Amino acid sequence: MVTSLRNVLQPDSKAYNIVVRNNDDKTVDFSAPFGLASISVGRWIGRGAGCTEVTITNMKGNVATVQVEDSNWNMIITGTIAGGVKKFKVGGDRDFNIALTPDGHLRFQCLDGNTWSDGGESVIDVTLLPFQKK
Repeated sequence: MVTSLRNVLQPDSKAYNIVVRNNDDKTVDFSAPFGLASISVGRWIGRGAGCTEVTITNMKGNVATVQVEDSNWNMIITGTIAGGVKKFKVGGDRDFNIALTPDGHLRFQCLDGNTWSDGGESVIDVTLLPFQKK
């Protein structure tokens, strides 16, 4: 199974600093606040120490970090998210985008008309805890 992150998308406000680190390829992509609407990543997601990290900072200085890992037919998302870990089955090779929403969620959207697993969802949503109103 191969999962490939194509793009990371900002909300319309573009009021976030987003850094994407691919620890497998040792690459860094970023968008400064009010900069790019999306970051073109185009890299496979690794596992373990080779995972991909996405760090997001808002204008108030709140920081959320998630690690995305491709492991044994599963996608594993960890970090400053509700529940600490989100794990779901992946039914084969998948390309996907990550979209940051205005209400502080990350949406992992499977592309090319695919779902994450047979009969499953095409979008997986995780809540970024640092961006939730208290």
